[in-house]
Amino acid sequence: MRSVPPSEGRRPRPAVRALRRPAVRAVPAALSVLMLLIGLIVAVGAPAEAAPALLSKGKPVTASSIEAVGTPASAAVDGSTTSRWSSAFSDPQWIQIDLGTKAAISRVALTWHTSYAVAFQLQTSDNAVTWTNLYSTANGPGGTQTLDVTGTGRYVRMYGTTRHTVYGYSLWEFQVYGSFVRTACGAADLALNRPATASSVENAGLSAPAAVDGDAGTRWSSAFSDPQWIQVDLGVSRRVCQVVLNWQNSYATAFQIQVSDNASTWTTIYSTATGTGGLQTLAVSGAGRYVRVYGTARHTAYGYSLWGLEVRGVAAAPILGSWETESLDGAGNNPFAPARGNADTLYSRVGPVRYTDGKSQMAAGPNPRYVSNRVFNDTNVNVFSERGVTQWGNVWGQFIDHTIGLRQDDGTQADIPFDRTDPMEIFTNDLGVVPFTRTAAAPGTGVSNARQQVNTVSSYIDAWAVYGGTDARLDWLRDGSVDGDPANNNATLMLPGGYLPRRDSRGNASAAPRMQVDGRLLAAPASAVVTGDVRANENIALTATQTLFAREHNRIVSLLPASLSQQDKFQIARAVVIAEQQYITYNEFLPAMGVTLPAYQGYDDGADASVTNEFATVGYRAHSQIHGEMEFHTNAGRYSQATLDALEAQGVEVTVTGADVALAVPLNVAFFNPDLVSRIGLGPMLKGIGGESEYRNDETIDNQLRSVLFQVPVAGNPGCLDGPTLPQCFRGVVDLGAVDLLRGRDHGMPSYNQLRNAYGLPSKTSFTSITGETTESFPSDPLLTPGNEINDPNSIDVVQLFDINGNPTTVAADNATRVVRRTTLAARLKAIYGSVGSLDAFTGMLAEKHVAGSEFGELQLAIWKAQFTALRDGDRFHYQNDPLLTYVRQQYGIDHRRTLSQIIALNTDIPQSELPANVFLLPTTPAATSQTPTTTKANPQTLTRAHTS
Repeated sequence: MRSVPPSEGRRPRPAVRALRRPAVRAVPAALSVLMLLIGLIVAVGAPAEAAPALLSKGKPVTASSIEAVGTPASAAVDGSTTSRWSSAFSDPQWIQIDLGTKAAISRVALTWHTSYAVAFQLQTSDNAVTWTNLYSTANGPGGTQTLDVTGTGRYVRMYGTTRHTVYGYSLWEFQVYGSFVRTACGAADLALNRPATASSVENAGLSAPAAVDGDAGTRWSSAFSDPQWIQVDLGVSRRVCQVVLNWQNSYATAFQIQVSDNASTWTTIYSTATGTGGLQTLAVSGAGRYVRVYGTARHTAYGYSLWGLEVRGVAAAPILGSWETESLDGAGNNPFAPARGNADTLYSRVGPVRYTDGKSQMAAGPNPRYVSNRVFNDTNVNVFSERGVTQWGNVWGQFIDHTIGLRQDDGTQADIPFDRTDPMEIFTNDLGVVPFTRTAAAPGTGVSNARQQVNTVSSYIDAWAVYGGTDARLDWLRDGSVDGDPANNNATLMLPGGYLPRRDSRGNASAAPRMQVDGRLLAAPASAVVTGDVRANENIALTATQTLFAREHNRIVSLLPASLSQQDKFQIARAVVIAEQQYITYNEFLPAMGVTLPAYQGYDDGADASVTNEFATVGYRAHSQIHGEMEFHTNAGRYSQATLDALEAQGVEVTVTGADVALAVPLNVAFFNPDLVSRIGLGPMLKGIGGESEYRNDETIDNQLRSVLFQVPVAGNPGCLDGPTLPQCFRGVVDLGAVDLLRGRDHGMPSYNQLRNAYGLPSKTSFTSITGETTESFPSDPLLTPGNEINDPNSIDVVQLFDINGNPTTVAADNATRVVRRTTLAARLKAIYGSVGSLDAFTGMLAEKHVAGSEFGELQLAIWKAQFTALRDGDRFHYQNDPLLTYVRQQYGIDHRRTLSQIIALNTDIPQSELPANVFLLPTTPAATSQTPTTTKANPQTLTRAHTS
């Protein structure tokens, strides 16, 4: 796995040097969760409360003194009860922990040696200079003291004034519990490990980067003259609100803090002629990409010298003046690794890189279209989810996908050869190839080292698909002016007529944010809808979901008091929508898919929430679940005859029965056709997505995706858009299954067994052990060609079908959840790949027998569990770790804990009574009936996080 070690927070030059913060935390950070519910509310899979997180283990620690080298301050935070800190034999004495960033403190545990404090205070501070008491006693009993406290701060100190013995104060363990918080000025050090330069250096060992490396034992020092400066490049312009300077003895008495967007023209945001040295925590206000400390007078004859330079800032003004705004691009989510999970950073890796040359050349293997015709071909037989998961399984999955991942699609062409003589081929392809473009290599990779890939969106579940990742895009999406600054716009998102804006909605389509267009939309690109993510037009179900959450944002805005500013109302609504997206994902989507995660233990700053290459390239590709058509049933009175005629002309099958109408939209018609959302109506469309089971998550993929995808059909043949006649409609082949397979080779994915091993699973030694079938040999069958069964079209005939209850059924009944083909999948895989060791990870993953109670085999389930656990635990703004949501609920009565069913009812004309409580599961299926709703009462005692007042 690509390691991004959490960097230790910078701290004052210690009175007694402490050990550095370890690169990997040994204990995950947990925290007190928010109140679960106000009153009584029914919620599926309501999360259990988490204990407060241990924040102090391994953190930097200093003390007023130590008794001996064998009793250092660091021993009190090392997690061991056999090592201890002990002070000098005098009063007062103190020991303090630097948590690295501001936290809400809810509990402190002191494990005393026999030399304990009778009188002491527990104190917090934001700057290690000004202290606030959390607890005070004059009759401490020693032993183990577990003290519930309430307060916030970056530093926590035990300040002893009276000892029980003549010896010093001595602690086996000093443990601080709580949670990292939203702060008005951001929690992350934006300067950490960013490029730093200086006017001069005293010598090569005292360079500028040493001031921003997170190590209080390294420093920058300048030449012995005035003026001198040091500057740091934050990468993008940020609103800077705090600068922390940790001076060596050679400090500046006169200096300025300056910001700039070009490192040429500077604006001063702080100035003093009476600098005091030591640790200076400076409140500032300004914006820029570059931050500079410009010294004009020195305290000594030596140069200027800094142990640390920290910069804190926010993506937007604090919400209500107190609550940190989550950045659009993920920056600063992790206080100790501000770039972790950011947009435009590398996908992390779990397994080994697999390129033929070790650098970039794709691994050899069977032709992907050849594999597709023999493995992914569904032969036009529908096979549905064996657990009754509705189409919301794949639709919500895509909505999340478009929130957390997008590769760079501008690499070199590597088209898949198309063999028109293949006896298994039923499609015509005038191009002669299946188009394939490699993902661009990340800068600095693929030439002398292994090729890597960039994730261009934030990895966090942060409603990127709704709001986007840049101020420019958000500025266009919000009602109001377009000047690059969304903060001066209205709180609402632009929704003309209640539907998403088009690229020409503001007049000039060429000035609108970029959106991907294909298929039918190529002829009218100005009609593309515009959202936070560029892919919103891909299909009507996705477009409808995007519309739903834009409406939900505006609904929340409408509930907020008119006295709030437009910006505060926008940011509150955004925070609630983000929480709703997370809540639905973890309480409805994942349980419906049969994914059970470990109990939430709170935010863990050591967890890497970055989307992994294995998840994005292999594990999260579930295209087999997608239907070849979408069906919507509603009142025929919604539509005029002209509208129904227009739908039919596009290839929609319209069936009117009395007062009702059924609309069957072939997937090819649903691609890049946003007009259908308003023509059919948002309510009927969203209700219809939950009205039918999605396809079984197996090795087969519908021909709409496996051979057609976004192509425009030939003219004059509108009736052949689905089923066995589909090949007559198209003159080219775009095979998403073949592309998925080759994408794994493009990204250097491990082989199937290598990937299993990377996720802690044992290797498979036979194809039958993968599929769960009894044989990997072809049968003796008069309908098969002996010795050439793998190339015989009859080899993939469906010979038996079974419904969700295990009863035999037929193709005509269209209710199968399991089928048996003339030859086993294991036999076909063996004929194609020869040995399990040669199997592509993607093909092997889909071929696996499902784990009981899940939609997945072992490998895919392991990949999902690992990724969604990391996305939850490594997100400081996860809904179970965010006190702003409790504040909003208490102050304004707005609750993020809503089901998708409830959100649909609140934003469409479909009443709640016409929707199931859980739209992810068909009501009468085993998975739905096995999920018992949980009733939870509010518990005010869990409120531990605070905001900056």
